[in-house]
Amino acid sequence: MVILPGLSVRPVCPLADSIAAAYAVFSKDFTVYLFDRREDIPEVYSLEQMADDTVTKIRELGLKDLYLYGVSQGGMIAQIITVKNPELVRKLALASTCSYLEEGTVNKWAEAAERHDLESLLKGFVTKVYGEAYYEQYRDAVFAAYGDLTEKEMDHFAILASAVNGFDLRKQVKKITVPVYLTGSKNDSVIPISVMEESAKLLKAESFFFEGYSHAVYDEAEELKTKVYDFFMK
Repeated sequence: MVILPGLSVRPVCPLADSIAAAYAVFSKDFTVYLFDRREDIPEVYSLEQMADDTVTKIRELGLKDLYLYGVSQGGMIAQIITVKNPELVRKLALASTCSYLEEGTVNKWAEAAERHDLESLLKGFVTKVYGEAYYEQYRDAVFAAYGDLTEKEMDHFAILASAVNGFDLRKQVKKITVPVYLTGSKNDSVIPISVMEESAKLLKAESFFFEGYSHAVYDEAEELKTKVYDFFMK
């Protein structure tokens, strides 16, 4: 099983232990790999380049017959990988993601990062991913954890966030023939539910959308992981 995480203001690999605990349900039946984005990225770094770099590492490790799980931006990358390298993927699961996205929330994050406006970046990111109530409750903890974000780190985030501009895989996803499962939240404020529903149709995917969660339903709803596990085990 390969997990491709979503966009993050800092790399997620240092959180590997907590991520492993969160995905413990998979460990009995799968060897689980987590692939984050490269640290040394060019000034312009497309989603296709991210996908190609990930595939390079997957092939170096000799992995195949992947149960591929992509979250948010990681789900976009996972679709590109499956389109371009169908021989690698056995099943594809996607959470809080889509096959195309118009400019919106993610652009605002990128712009705040480019301005090195730390407060706007953190507030905008957390409120959209986890919700207003979460931000109000954990604001101090958020700034304690990320208040020392450097300008270099913000520039890195801006490059990654900007990569979603113009993302449109609607024609290419028709090439995907492996079983696909797409899940998310009806209340997502980053990716409209209408876009996720249309993406599910394009992918001919099984789908389920939760009520009452934010974009980060993949962190908030434990049942989501169970649904992905059940899909992989069919």
